[in-house]
Amino acid sequence: MNLNSIGVGGAGRGAAGGAKGRVIIFAPPEGEDGRKLKKALRRAGAEVIVPVPDEYGAALGQFAGVRGIPAPELPEDIREKAMTALSLRPTYPELPDTLIVFALQEEEALERALEAVKNCGAGPFPYKAVLTPTNMTWSVYECFRQIKEEHEQMTS
Repeated sequence: MNLNSIGVGGAGRGAAGGAKGRVIIFAPPEGEDGRKLKKALRRAGAEVIVPVPDEYGAALGQFAGVRGIPAPELPEDIREKAMTALSLRPTYPELPDTLIVFALQEEEALERALEAVKNCGAGPFPYKAVLTPTNMTWSVYECFRQIKEEHEQMTS
């Protein structure tokens, strides 16, 4: 898939020759597993983005650097949780598990990144998605829900 046509920004350069695009890790594993995952992706040539939950109100495409994407409509349960905190800003909940979104412009870069995740010595990471014109407007929560449902269907 080539994301040039949808304006994916950001260019990471690494040992694998410089993939254009980003890998976004939501709810990364803590400690050594998190370091291994990020290091492996950077070595594969990806720019690694790790948003904090306070940023989870944005659309997937916004994390990837796509311009002109409005904030997504969040599921009602997430909106309620975000607004219950005594704060002037919404406080978004963390995801229940790691979600990795690949916003890479070249198929070879995606293959390198997937191989890096598989062989990083951490995980497993069952919840992975590739940024598409369809899901780039989704919330982090919608993407996680969709990927989790697909994973459950494939493994049951």
